[in-house]
Amino acid sequence: MILAKILVGAASTLGLAAAIAFHQGAVILKVQEHRADGEHFSLILPGAMFPLAAKLVPDQKLREIPEEAREMLPAMEVVAQELRRLPDAVLVEVRGRNEYVRVEKRGGLLIVDADDGEDRVYLSVPLRSVGGVLREMREANDR
Repeated sequence: MILAKILVGAASTLGLAAAIAFHQGAVILKVQEHRADGEHFSLILPGAMFPLAAKLVPDQKLREIPEEAREMLPAMEVVAQELRRLPDAVLVEVRGRNEYVRVEKRGGLLIVDADDGEDRVYLSVPLRSVGGVLREMREANDR
């Protein structure tokens, strides 16, 4: 009986930890090679992890970005916030003969889907996580 209570407590704790970790959504990365023996790689990580990880990066490293990008950090942060409020839409779509790139806002996600004829890459990132990372970068550059 005691073992059952311990197992229920442990399972509940793990479930709660997973719910907290994924409350911002998940970052999903999929890469697939089109060759017959091509590799397929998938990675799913909690979106909340990225702003927290950015807090752990030394300010000096967050300042090592090109000046042009540093100047754009406040604007990029606002864009990430505003995208969350907008309705779903395709932001960019470019198609070639054997390749394409599509960037869209769907729900609270920024989705990039690209194929160059040899590889396909799919990336889905919660906008809340994007904003959090940009905020950390801006604050590090303001200090």
